[in-house]
Amino acid sequence: MSQYYVGGPLPADSSTYVEREADERFYQALNNGEYCYVLNSRQTGKSSLMVRTMERLRTQGFACIAIDLTEIGTDISSTDQWYRAVIESLVNELREQDINLDNFDLETWCKRHKFRSSLQQLNHFIKDKLVTLPKKVVIFVDEINCVLSPSLKGKLDDFFALIRSCHNRRARKPEFNRITFALLGVAIPSDLIGDPNKTPFNIGTKIELNGFHLHEAEPLIQELQGKVSNPHAVLQAVLDWTGGQPFLTQKICELITNGMEASGVEQLVQQRIVQNWESQDNPPHLTTIRDRILNYESSLESVARLLEVYEQILDKGEMTANSSNEKPELLLSGLVVKQDGKLRVYNQIYPLIFNYQWVNKQLQLVNNQLLNQRPYQQEITKWLANDQHPSKLLRGKKLNEALLWSKGKTLSREDNVFITASLELERRRNRRNFSLTILGFLGAGCSIGIWSMWHINQVDQKFFSEGERTLFKGIENSKRDRGIEAFKDEKYADAMNYFEDAIQANPTDPEVQIYANNATALLKNKESGNKEKDKLVTLAVVLPLDPKDEIAAEILRGVAQAQTSFNKKSKDRFLKIKIAKDDNAPDKAKTVARKLIEDPDIIGVIGHNTTKATESALDEYQKARIAIISPTSTGTSLKRQNIKTKTNVFFRFFRTVPNDEKPSVFFRTVPNDEKTAEKLASYAIENNYKQVGIANNPNSTYSKSITQEFQTFFEDKNKGRSVVGDPINLSYSALDASGVVSKMYDNQVKAFVLLPDTETISVVNEIASAQQRLSQQGTKKLPLLGADALYNPKIFEAGDAVEGLVLAVPWFAEEPNSKKFAGEAEKRWKGRVSWRTAASYDATQAFIKALPSDEKPTRQKILATLQERNFSQNESSGNPIRFSNGERQGQEPVLVKVVKSSDGLQFELVK
Repeated sequence: MSQYYVGGPLPADSSTYVEREADERFYQALNNGEYCYVLNSRQTGKSSLMVRTMERLRTQGFACIAIDLTEIGTDISSTDQWYRAVIESLVNELREQDINLDNFDLETWCKRHKFRSSLQQLNHFIKDKLVTLPKKVVIFVDEINCVLSPSLKGKLDDFFALIRSCHNRRARKPEFNRITFALLGVAIPSDLIGDPNKTPFNIGTKIELNGFHLHEAEPLIQELQGKVSNPHAVLQAVLDWTGGQPFLTQKICELITNGMEASGVEQLVQQRIVQNWESQDNPPHLTTIRDRILNYESSLESVARLLEVYEQILDKGEMTANSSNEKPELLLSGLVVKQDGKLRVYNQIYPLIFNYQWVNKQLQLVNNQLLNQRPYQQEITKWLANDQHPSKLLRGKKLNEALLWSKGKTLSREDNVFITASLELERRRNRRNFSLTILGFLGAGCSIGIWSMWHINQVDQKFFSEGERTLFKGIENSKRDRGIEAFKDEKYADAMNYFEDAIQANPTDPEVQIYANNATALLKNKESGNKEKDKLVTLAVVLPLDPKDEIAAEILRGVAQAQTSFNKKSKDRFLKIKIAKDDNAPDKAKTVARKLIEDPDIIGVIGHNTTKATESALDEYQKARIAIISPTSTGTSLKRQNIKTKTNVFFRFFRTVPNDEKPSVFFRTVPNDEKTAEKLASYAIENNYKQVGIANNPNSTYSKSITQEFQTFFEDKNKGRSVVGDPINLSYSALDASGVVSKMYDNQVKAFVLLPDTETISVVNEIASAQQRLSQQGTKKLPLLGADALYNPKIFEAGDAVEGLVLAVPWFAEEPNSKKFAGEAEKRWKGRVSWRTAASYDATQAFIKALPSDEKPTRQKILATLQERNFSQNESSGNPIRFSNGERQGQEPVLVKVVKSSDGLQFELVK
């Protein structure tokens, strides 16, 4: 039977208890009579440390009392009741240890002291009963964070002031040296006495609790003996993933199966910790971290700031640990750890769950809640309901309130337009006063959205790289890092060699391939003496980066492959790629677009990933007349022939700019949602699926778009075809997969159409698995249909449950026209490539083939060529590249099916 202990404190005699440096420090400090505090995040071993230390002290003749404040609770009618419960706990603990209290009766004692306050009663109990005991007393107060709950916060400051008083009385009353306190919980010392008019809690020795190290973890190794062949290697692999976090380390050790090698730990972590983490998080750990971060007992603004600080740590890898309010709170969540004066994410597991997408989603939810609190809620609702009529705009006092409220907030597009239009109306009413108001307001600082209309935000250079930094934070490669240092010093020959070595170390990483190509191009350009850089051509690619983000890597592989091929063949022109990241965040996408436009060397942009991000950035590219080719944005909202160049009302105030209609600069190399939905709907119709159910993520632009298009093509009342019921919401946190399947059966649907975004693939797997379980009880399985979001290796995690799943996808390697490119790509990238790689290859090829052969390429010439020329099949991933109104012609979606093979599950063409 496993001796690993997950959840709650370990017993004092636990064989898997890991002694750390903190054990000896805590014991020695208390043995010497020092007050101590162990304040840390949850599940770091505080209570286990307390149990172990109490046992050691008792063997040395100490009376040890543990008060667990969770047992007293927070739902009390008065502080008198709380202090009385503390005294009762002290009495009961002493009696359990057979410590003589001279026939003490609590009721009688309380009656005798009823004229005193409850705090004074506790003070007298300590002075009269505890200090006078024959043994030295150590009182452990555990879970002190309970007194910081909303119902108690600030009401029990005097409790901690009393503890400090006991410490301070030692100087004049030596008997108080016989009593010592140790405080444990999820808090910081400044939390304990919150009243600014009282002296802060400033006593005691701080006990640091660090993660497990291999040299300390012999008990864990002993439990692995006989279970695995190399316990040290396996445990080291576990610690590499957990960073020594006690709970996770014990949990993963418990999950290790007989015969497992160190190389198998990664798969174990992915399958049992990361995937479907909310349903597998038992006992709760990851959800505890999540709930601490999203602590809505705090203000929404503070939650947003906390998320933004964490996002910066994710992005930069670390941050100075100063005393800002958000950083201690992050430490208490357990998500980050302090090392060498820096805050870093605790381990390699947390960024896989609490990643950029998660942060952006939570920020969006918080911002939505903030918007619901806006002081002009009724006014903007009426404005929208009346087709944005000027009579419904803000003015006077209401406008001033809106400006003050919006200061420092990230507003939605509608809010920005509403406030901006209100300001414009006010200007027309009183031009001079308006000018002074606006200039003063801008000086004081206004909302992020409105301010951006006046000033292009400074973008952190760490969002961009040609070779100066890695944007893939989850990939370690020492050769790449040395190449980056050489690249920054403009030592391109050295950089090229290091990057080539980095490719050998990790041939599937497209980032280092691009950096090697860039270094080579810059070196050749430098050697040619080409000062005007006419022969050096620069394209930008914008990625949705996240630690170990495979989608970003898939996109970048296509770009890298096209760049490599061109630079090897070309003798007098070199292609350089600038990589940018927007994290799929619309506001960031717009800001990144502005920064790219500022670089005159960039003649075209590949990206952005999502429709929402592309839409946000497109106005900027449109105004600058720079071509953008997206390999992945499939939304039909981008399907338009002409886009009006929007002129900001603020700038119109200072100068007149014509609002012309110009052809769109947007192109894409991937079929749009309309085509994909039509293909999928046609398959359903051909197979006579008259009634279908749908599941999607209503919070995803892609998921909503393809759902609407599918319904448009599929539903026909005259022919009896319909979508039954409302779509199932895959983002609903309490979704019951078995209940969903049962609902489909109750609705008598003939097929189930699954249209998630990539964030909700795991929920689709749960639904498929639930159907598989029901089918084993004799229920007939429903055919499952889907689209390109499910064309992802993650879908195979559901095993046999997804066998037969039919998908409409943009491109497939086994198509006759695709085999040549697919074979070359598979050889280069050591495995099959996805449709994103093919589409990004085509996007890069389109730009390459649009380069004029005998003159300097400009944005205008590239744009004109893309609108006019066709590119042959030999220059693409399969089909010829031809655009009409920005849409690729002749590239039709393909139907594929999940089938079993000798190697497991795989996709094959639907015949």
